[in-house]
Amino acid sequence: MSVLINAKPTLEVLPQGNRVREVQGAIYITQPTAITVTGTAQPPASNVQVVVQIFAKDANGNLVNGGAPLASATPDFSGQYRATFSLPSLLRKDVNVLFAREVAVGSIGSTVQINPTTLSGLNGNLAINETTLRNLAATINNPATTSALNGGVVTPSTPITGISGTITTPVFPITTPGGPGAAGPAVSTLLGGTGTLDPQVGTIVGGSVSNPASTSTLTDGTGTIDPTTGTLTQNGTAAIAGTTGTATLLVNEVAVSEPITVVIHQSQGIPGATLNTKSKLLTARDAGTRVHGVAHAGPRALAARALSGRRGGR
Repeated sequence: MSVLINAKPTLEVLPQGNRVREVQGAIYITQPTAITVTGTAQPPASNVQVVVQIFAKDANGNLVNGGAPLASATPDFSGQYRATFSLPSLLRKDVNVLFAREVAVGSIGSTVQINPTTLSGLNGNLAINETTLRNLAATINNPATTSALNGGVVTPSTPITGISGTITTPVFPITTPGGPGAAGPAVSTLLGGTGTLDPQVGTIVGGSVSNPASTSTLTDGTGTIDPTTGTLTQNGTAAIAGTTGTATLLVNEVAVSEPITVVIHQSQGIPGATLNTKSKLLTARDAGTRVHGVAHAGPRALAARALSGRRGGR
């Protein structure tokens, strides 16, 4: 589909006396001569280059001039173009078909607008990959604690030295030859004696211990969050705002004009001229020329009429 070229280019051969003239719907030329053509084409546009190339085919349908254009022209702002060239044919009698080929190359910029959109009933799976945390800084609080204390208290035996004191012996019964009696009490002094205190064993019952609250600081620690999965469900609606942007459309288009049949005659004595071609010669109607309606006459008849017209003119 064309976005730039909206019509075929037109092609018209400008008459130039007896050397370039129109006869019964075909253009007759006498070589050597320069042919001037004019026409209309798509004018250049912003960022688009437009060129019109003039080509010719011989009687066998092959491009002349090695397939290269005979002339090129750039349409002006009104679409008018003009070009002058010569046909390379050296045959005494020949038929060529001219056509204009328009090429448009470039780009067209435009604005793209996306309207706001409402989404509803969204469902999906949610996955969060594992994550490593670094440079952690935090305060650790330890509250005060109280607990019951139960247990045994054992004191081992302990030697005791340097004992001093008074030893008192109480009254005690004795038997004498004279019969029962009593002795004492007796008192003496103990100096520098030694002794041992036996091990002592006791029990702590109902005791308690209390630790006060404390705080500390965590600095430059690392931690890892395990991966998690879940389901994302959208019960309500979500809106995507409208957006705008730009788009560039590349243009590379070609359009071809209607063909024009050109009957070629060579001037007498042109160096390199050859006899009449044995190839099939096209009529203006065969070539599809747009100049005028063409009578049902072959190229030989057209050439004969052209020659008779020239004799009559002489």
